[in-house]
Amino acid sequence: MSGKNALISDHFYYFGNKPIPLPDELKPIIKEGQGHKSKSNEPYINEFIKWIENIPYKINSINGESQLKEEIMKIKDICSICSDGRYEEAIKDEEIGLDKC
Repeated sequence: MSGKNALISDHFYYFGNKPIPLPDELKPIIKEGQGHKSKSNEPYINEFIKWIENIPYKINSINGESQLKEEIMKIKDICSICSDGRYEEAIKDEEIGLDKC
């Protein structure tokens, strides 16, 4: 985690390891692989807003643990002693993110 990029928002939903499926009519907005979609999602904006505002989660809420945290825990078991510092730093980063919400 280099800290070069961050998303800052006062209007978000965080699902982490507890994602909820999109309805079929919104599945075309799913981007697979690297990169991003910009204008190709425009036809789905209103439908997405309608859907997200009606899910059973509060706005600005954390609904699951970070998927990265789970991966770090798995990797920890196979990493050498020299990686302990990086591991601890990554865990602190995750905890700081959860504490601020």
